[in-house]
Amino acid sequence: MDIPKLKLLQALEECNKHIKRMLYAYHKMATFLPLDTTKYDDLTEEQVENIDQFIFRFSKLQDAMGERLFRGVLICSGEEVKNKPFLDLLNRLEQLGAIKLKIKKNGSC
Repeated sequence: MDIPKLKLLQALEECNKHIKRMLYAYHKMATFLPLDTTKYDDLTEEQVENIDQFIFRFSKLQDAMGERLFRGVLICSGEEVKNKPFLDLLNRLEQLGAIKLKIKKNGSC
């Protein structure tokens, strides 16, 4: 197997690991969601840890997708990604049908 495909598979494995841990934390959080101010003030340390884990894994998933997964998909598709802004990568992924971007009325994603 060539190096770009191997890196893409590693990126997929990393993303799946973060998703698995996010789902675990989410299921733990489901008992007290949605949060309101009263519930927030009464959270236990374990509940706060579950929220922290979810946020941490979400952040790590975003990083892995943006830095490795999306670039890996483009590289394996024969695209040049070096020195390209992230928005250009997203636009190209959308053109290839790999992702679908939804643009809000104010122009943000």
